[in-house]
Amino acid sequence: MPTRALFVLLALGLSQAALADEPDALSITIGALSRKVPGGITTRLQTMVEAHHDTAYGRGYIDDGEFGWAVPAPGGFAAVGVANERLWGYGGPSSSNMALLRYGFDLPQDGTLSFGLADRIGSHTPGKLAVFGLDQPITTWRNTDWGFSYWGTAADRTRRESLGNASYGGEYRLEQGNWMLTATYPSKASWQLVAGAGTRWEARPDNGHQSGWQTLLGIRWNAQFHAGTGS
Repeated sequence: MPTRALFVLLALGLSQAALADEPDALSITIGALSRKVPGGITTRLQTMVEAHHDTAYGRGYIDDGEFGWAVPAPGGFAAVGVANERLWGYGGPSSSNMALLRYGFDLPQDGTLSFGLADRIGSHTPGKLAVFGLDQPITTWRNTDWGFSYWGTAADRTRRESLGNASYGGEYRLEQGNWMLTATYPSKASWQLVAGAGTRWEARPDNGHQSGWQTLLGIRWNAQFHAGTGS
């Protein structure tokens, strides 16, 4: 992780006030994630945890296998963190830890658009990933919140070769790309039903790839509380 980048992140945190008065938040989603693959359909139970704690100098967060610290920055936020690929929504077919730098932009209706660079921690499946993410609420209709998400990565040559994927092309090449249209109901309750449908594209060994639809069906629990109050 570049020292200069960490220095810039700390400077941003000290120069701009974070929303320390906002309540802390915790969200846990347990659902069945199904995907169409060449051999048929795979389904696995997936647990997704999102949480944040605000201070005067930034926000500590957990986001679907990514753990880090974010600070306000022009147009949005800057963040440094660590992600475990087996749990990470951006993760590829390996199980490893990645150090991550990310810059995000605030969009209307509490949406975010972010870009980042992740670097493998350790010597197994080395290499770097360029990370892209979009979360955009669309509308609320009949007490149901509708939204659109995209997440994907582009792998450098070292990463591709370590996984046995395509080594040709430019320095960075698409490793995976996902999009999903989601619906949550009810919109203003601690418990929500969550459903989603979209597609996934993933690079595979021997210069190939696999693609197909994916769906999510689960239940989500949300909580907000102020630190030290328990409510």
